[in-house]
Amino acid sequence: CEMVRLGLAKNLADEASKYYNCFLKAEEEAREKKVGIWSSS
Repeated sequence: CEMVRLGLAKNLADEASKYYNCFLKAEEEAREKKVGIWSSS
């Protein structure tokens, strides 16, 4: 994700979409961890 962020200035539209996908993936993983914590307790 860091490399994508560095590339934002050069190729905004393409890099922004890559970064957004990266962000969504991180959000999804965080949500799964929270759900796992809630369901186990």
